[in-house]
Parts: sequence; structure tokens; C-alpha cells
Amino acid sequence: MSDNRSGIRLANDWPLEKVSKCLAKGNKDQLVSFIEARFEQRFFRPVGVLREAPGNDDGFGFSVMAICSLLVESIFCFFKGIPTTRASELKALRNLAGPVPPEYEVSDKDIGNGRDTFEAFFGDALFGPFFPGVNGTEFYDCVRNGLLHQGQTKDGWRIRTGGPLWDIDKRTVNRDKFSAQLDCAFEAYIQELNGKSWSDAIWVRAARRVWWLIEVSRAHP
Repeated sequence: MSDNRSGIRLANDWPLEKVSKCLAKGNKDQLVSFIEARFEQRFFRPVGVLREAPGNDDGFGFSVMAICSLLVESIFCFFKGIPTTRASELKALRNLAGPVPPEYEVSDKDIGNGRDTFEAFFGDALFGPFFPGVNGTEFYDCVRNGLLHQGQTKDGWRIRTGGPLWDIDKRTVNRDKFSAQLDCAFEAYIQELNGKSWSDAIWVRAARRVWWLIEVSRAHP
């Protein structure tokens, strides 16, 4: 995002005020285009670059899976309509956003904690089928937290370019299959948005997430 408040962009070609107007008008098509652009530019394109880079077998899996971990949380924030996956951050975000309209209000109960997020994502009826056998708690503790806090996986888990997507016995995760399935899971979410009305729960939550993104970005560019 730009340091110039009047030039904040939430994605390329998507200035903050443009997104805000789309939200105010309930312009589904434009908001879907914005969400797709934001995820493509911030997550899917970087993953693609890493996967195709020369020598990508040599350690790039950590970077790929770190981005994938961010992707899980980011997709889930839109799906649930929440500004963060940590309830402890909500008060600070409220202070940044200012008065919250009733339709965009969230509570600590709506958010939970990081482990809850991964358990819910991999157990959800929409996303779970793309990740058969993946245990959200195991992924959160041993892959996501290991990469985030120690720069390595934990408890014997390894990141591979071959083998199944998730092998609980050998404790391996296939970074290429995992990232490809995240792409599919995101597309499934987009299809749900395209197929539902503005008043449907999935759009109520998406609109809430977009509102928080706008207001926090406006206050803290």
C-alpha cells in the first residue's frame, strides 16, 4: 500500500476509494474482481514464481508453504467475514477502524484463535474436500507455526515436491500439490460468491471483511 493516504491501493488497479464505492453499491461483480486481483497479486503469483524458479527444489518449499499458510488465513478471513484470526487483535483494529456499523460488527466469538482457524478451514464442507486427510491442528502446530516462528517445520514434518499431498505416516506435505489445491479451494469460494445473492450469508461475511480491510487500511496506510 502507498504511504500517500489518497493513493492507497488494496490491489493493483484497485484504489481504496474504488473498492469502497463498490461495497457501498453492493457491486458483486466488481468486488469479486477485486478479491481475485488481491489474492492473485499477493499470494498465487508469488507461489507460481517460486515453483517455476530455477533451482526451486533447493529450499524453496519453506517459502511456498509459508505463503500457503498466509493464504489459508486470508481466505478464511473473507469466508468468515473477520478482520483477523486472532481475537486479541480485535480491540486494536476497532480503534483503527473507528465506529463500526452494526452490519460489520464482529465479536471475539466470531474469531477465536489461530489454531481454530486452521481446524475450521480444513474441516469446512467447502474447503476440506480439497485437502483429504489434512489435520488442521497438526498443520498449524507443525508446519505453520514452525515456519513462522522457527523458520523450519517441527516434530519431524518435511516439505517435499513428490509424494502425496499429505502423508501423516511419513510426516510429509507436498508443497506443489498443497498450493495447487489452495488455488482450487479459492476458486470454489469465488464460484460460491458468483452464485449467491448480495443478501446471502457468504456475501454478508465477504462485505464485512472488505469493510474492515478498507477502514483499517485507510487509518493505517
